[in-house]
Formats: sequence, structure tokens, C-alpha cells
Amino acid sequence: MAIKKPDDRHRRVGFLVRGLIPKRHRASKLVKRWTSFTANDTTSNKGYTLPVGRVNMQNLRQPLQLGTTYLFRTQLYEFLSNITNEQYSRSCPIVGGSCGQHVRHVFDHFECVTSNFKSVSSYDTFRNRNSTLETSLEISKTKLDELEQQTMHILKMENLHQCIQVSFLTGGTEVEFESTLARELSFCLHHSYHHCASMKLIAFNNGFREAVPSGFGVAPSTAVYNNKG
Repeated sequence: MAIKKPDDRHRRVGFLVRGLIPKRHRASKLVKRWTSFTANDTTSNKGYTLPVGRVNMQNLRQPLQLGTTYLFRTQLYEFLSNITNEQYSRSCPIVGGSCGQHVRHVFDHFECVTSNFKSVSSYDTFRNRNSTLETSLEISKTKLDELEQQTMHILKMENLHQCIQVSFLTGGTEVEFESTLARELSFCLHHSYHHCASMKLIAFNNGFREAVPSGFGVAPSTAVYNNKG
């Protein structure tokens, strides 16, 4: 798909950055490159114009790199740096789990893709339950660094349009189907916000709401809606 310079017919996607990235991070070259991205094919939804179709590889990498950095650094690492090990591992009766269990689940999904995309990525069988990732804050922060580096390496070096096999447990049956590496990494990013929102609820219920960073657990589409105009 052709990439053109902005004109009167195309709107920039800078609202994505305004919605997702704190002001202190918006001066980076990566953010500037993303805000200048405009595609030839667009679709409109409630006043927003978004690129559709297959974009060139470089413009596909940039939003995924930016989204990964935002999730791992601004969301997860900042939250984990604000809490104690006891807060991390303590269960919440409302949610029925701990922050540690939700972090472990986020790690499972990313690792399922980043370590298995050459074969079959099975989200429902790749679970590291009852591991030290659920109970040790320091181990989880170390794992977070490693997983971010691994994901960013793939985003830099791999063909993101390559087809991969993934499987889900659907209706009691493990169903395998074809996807792409970019699509599955995008899924991991979006799926993680659901777990960040659950961790926010745990923090509020368990008495450490002050540890929750601004915008923590807010889905990208919600952030865009809240920052429209």
C-alpha cells in the first residue's frame, strides 16, 4: 500500500500518541515518526480516520515497537516499581487472583508467541502457573526486561507478515489456524490491557491505589476516545 505525505484528505494518527503516550515521552524519534504516518487507504469510524490494509514493513514495525515500549515500560514496569512483594503476591477476593498471577499471564502470552512462532503457538497450553513469577516481584521485573528485549528484537529483525500457526481452546476443542506474527503480537499487546485493568482493581481493593500509574489499564481505543478533539 502506498504511503503518502499528509494532505487535506488524510488525518494523522497523532491522536493515538496523545491518548497513549505521556507528554514526557512524545519527543522521541519513534513517536515523531509514528505521528507522521499517513496511509493512502483509510477508513472512518466516529470521526477518526485510520489506515487499513497492508502497510510497508517499516510502518508496521513502528507502532508495534511503540506499543511494546509503552506497555512494558510506562505501564507494567512503572506499576511494579511502585508496589511491594506482599502487594504483588496478595490475592484479591473480588478478582480472585493476585497482581502476580496477572503479570505471569501477560508474560505467558508474549512468550508463547516470541518463543514458538516458528512452530505452533498454543495460548491455552503455554501457561506457567504456580511459578515464582507469581510470587517474586524481583524475578518478574527481571523477566519483564528480558521479554521486552526479546519482543523488540523480533520486531526489528523478523518478517512481521510471515504466516504462523496458532491454536486456542474453543468449545472444548483445540483449534489451530493460520495467522501472522504481527497480528499475534498485536493481540498480545491488546490482551495485556485487560490484565492491567484487573491489576488496577486489585490495587484499589487491596489498599494500594496510589501505586497505579496514570492511564494504567486503559485500552487504546478508550484512550483515543477520551482524548478526541
